[in-house]
Amino acid sequence: MKRVCLLLCAVSSWWILLTNASAQSVPSLMQLTQRLERALVNLPGYTVFDYVTFRLVDGRVLLVGDVLHPQVKQEAEQAVRSVPGVTAVENDIQILPPSSADDALRKKVYNSIYNDPQFSSYAIQLVPRIHIIVKQGQVTLEGVVNNSFDRFMAETAVRNVLEGSTLEDHLLALSGDIEQLPQLSMRSQ
Repeated sequence: MKRVCLLLCAVSSWWILLTNASAQSVPSLMQLTQRLERALVNLPGYTVFDYVTFRLVDGRVLLVGDVLHPQVKQEAEQAVRSVPGVTAVENDIQILPPSSADDALRKKVYNSIYNDPQFSSYAIQLVPRIHIIVKQGQVTLEGVVNNSFDRFMAETAVRNVLEGSTLEDHLLALSGDIEQLPQLSMRSQ
């Protein structure tokens, strides 16, 4: 778990260093990024069905993503505001609309991924790295996998249970997608 968190911190820090031309020193920028990531991952209501990420420029944080419950959106903002070095927070996290059909689809997609032995190492994490966002029948996979094969297998597992729903795969494969990180981060803007 620590190794995964450190790897995610390193990836995020690398992207911020490449895209952020601020006057912050490298160590303080990296520390701030790590603190923000830790604050978000440790939110009490944060689950595999939520996905929150951020953009950081000169101490200003833009929160983006989708969550099932309004309190997770509020907790994310409060957690980020309490991180030393954050000067402002804009919260653009979307709350997913309640839907029994979406809930049923979430369960099917979750089972198709996390009951597969291929993903057993992902399933045992406190908050698994493959996040499942379902909005009005549209499934989006967010997060990080170890390699492009895992990304392909997750997408295949989900496509096998969709029955007419659509899928967007935003998973980042750590061994293969790193050079595309700046382009991938622009998808959600």
